Amino acid sequence: MASCFKGQEESLALALINKANYCQSHPGHYYCQLISAFASKKKFPGKVFIEANSEKEAKDSLEGLTTVMAESVKQVDYQLYGSIF
Repeated sequence: MASCFKGQEESLALALINKANYCQSHPGHYYCQLISAFASKKKFPGKVFIEANSEKEAKDSLEGLTTVMAESVKQVDYQLYGSIF
């Protein structure tokens, strides 16, 4: 989970997915090992959920994006999973 500016949740999730797709087709330019990203701005305003293999990979995928606070990346607690989905 990463914090971003309110109102930018969906555009940030889309930017992350586009960056991951670009990195798959152009290996060596950027590093972005991302599985998925989504936002639920009504339920969790200012939050974007990133699925990656590790917290470091999630932080690395946010590099270069200006609407997110990369230092705010943290792993989601298991108790929160039910309310996310």
